[in-house]
Amino acid sequence: MANGEEYEREGRIDFTASTLDPRTGTVSARAVFPNPENVIVPGQFVRVRVELQNFEDVITVPEKAIGQSGENQVVFVVDDEGKARSRQVELGPVSDGRQILLNGLDAGDRYIVSGLVNLRDGAEVNVTNDDGGEGAD
Repeated sequence: MANGEEYEREGRIDFTASTLDPRTGTVSARAVFPNPENVIVPGQFVRVRVELQNFEDVITVPEKAIGQSGENQVVFVVDDEGKARSRQVELGPVSDGRQILLNGLDAGDRYIVSGLVNLRDGAEVNVTNDDGGEGAD
């Protein structure tokens, strides 16, 4: 809303311009909202938040937990024997500084977030911070 409050009804975008305005870094769009109380007036300028994708029941890890193995992205997990195991993961977008994983880890997996540079598959690791799946050093 013009006063900064969020409008409680959802709308849909029915038009977007095909070009980016180089001066402002914006794209013009038109959205259509239900407006039974006539609180939105035609031509009104507002800030909008557009949900491009919605992810449910996904696992997120800190961005620094993602490593590279050849052309694949990997996360190192700690197995039951205290050894690092490389797991290939499928990355989604980053949200609030955390990497969304579409595939590759299971809930409860303990993953490693530091010391990845010299880490090799099968190396013994010392867990210094075990938050029940929240990462290990």
